[in-house]
Amino acid sequence: MTMNKKYISVVASVAIASGALMSTGAIVSAAEKEELSGANRYQTAVEISKKGWANGAENVVIVNDSAIADALAATPFAESKNAPILLTGAKSLNLDTAAEIKRLNAKNIYLIGGESVLSESLKDSFSGMTVERISGDTREETALAIAEKLENVKEVAVVNGTTGLADAVSIASTAAEKDMAILLSNPKKGVEASEKYIKDNNIEKAYVIGGTSAVSDEIMDTLPNAKRIAGSNRNATNAAVVDKFYTSSELKNIYVAKNGMEDQGQLIDALSVGVLAAKNNSPVAIVSSKGLSDEQKESFSKKTFATVTKVGGNGNEKAFEEIYNLHPEQNITTVTDPKKLGEAIESAPEKSTVTLKPSSEVSDALEIKTDKEVTVVLEGKYTGKITLESSKISLVNKGDISSMEIKVNPASFKNEVGATITNLEALSENTLVINNSGTINTLKDTNQKVTVEGNKPVETK
Repeated sequence: MTMNKKYISVVASVAIASGALMSTGAIVSAAEKEELSGANRYQTAVEISKKGWANGAENVVIVNDSAIADALAATPFAESKNAPILLTGAKSLNLDTAAEIKRLNAKNIYLIGGESVLSESLKDSFSGMTVERISGDTREETALAIAEKLENVKEVAVVNGTTGLADAVSIASTAAEKDMAILLSNPKKGVEASEKYIKDNNIEKAYVIGGTSAVSDEIMDTLPNAKRIAGSNRNATNAAVVDKFYTSSELKNIYVAKNGMEDQGQLIDALSVGVLAAKNNSPVAIVSSKGLSDEQKESFSKKTFATVTKVGGNGNEKAFEEIYNLHPEQNITTVTDPKKLGEAIESAPEKSTVTLKPSSEVSDALEIKTDKEVTVVLEGKYTGKITLESSKISLVNKGDISSMEIKVNPASFKNEVGATITNLEALSENTLVINNSGTINTLKDTNQKVTVEGNKPVETK
């Protein structure tokens, strides 16, 4: 190695602490992380709106952020109108919400709930727009009034209107996607308020969301072709909903919001994101601050998600990371700057893949040394010497390497079709098997421990 050449040491365990890898270079994950959150619930709803309706929206649904029960059934209606759900207080329009309505260039505003939750004076805030209120005397009747605005409904989801708020937000995006109405069951009167609607609309099937303590078997028996979807608690019920309605093993997204166990009002983020989730055919996970439940881990581990989106904050962070890391083998981090490789390996989940794909020829020597179990893929052209010293790495070469020295054998070594290693030297005293579908010109096997499967080296020393 000539003295004027740089030597890049990629030591994952110390890379970040040493500050040696702070040069620029993109790190991109294939399993994308996303966050939709603001300083408060109003701003979080605005961020959701901006994400789903970047080019504006003719219709907007407004709900009181503190009156979740009235808004439980709003998601299918909002989806039918291609409308974001925005939040406000009872008496005056929230300023962030007002600014978003202006950005959307909305023409029609739908107020969900009576004057006690959204005052009549609010209408003055929507100058030049058509305003319609959808409400009933009770929360059950408000849900019914919303259902009556939907067309061609053949299935309904039934939840407890008092204790089933979490169950309602679990089913909301599914109901919106599948054109279901959400009806509320009263603990004493059951679905009495909705009986005529069910009959007049020839409803063919009802999904009861939640256990018998939420909606009794007696109430369920009054519903057409009813099926119960439930778990032992709200998180388990959420997992059951995902299992039932999201059968594909590959999903576009999963939206991770708080489950409201610590504060019922925290469910508002899950409510706000329901329409966006429906637009993307993706579930909403309601989670505890302690992380995923066992049922959620089992359910979500059967699926892969192109994107994992954290909705809001202050309680869903642990579960968000758990979902992202359920399939570490699906997580591919691509690094364009060799100096960033160590940082990428350090931050990558165990058993994930880190790809070095430099934007230009790498003339600096490169040392790869880590105790982390990851796959490292090398692409591009390397004229500087690469030194490998890690028994945990699975190395895949897809590039053009002038010189490579192996001090410690990797867990596995593949030289793929089209890849080239001009000079390869193995110093380890342990056995190494190289799966070679590309070209290795010269192999120096110091201790005679290397077996090459596939294309043989041109010269072996």
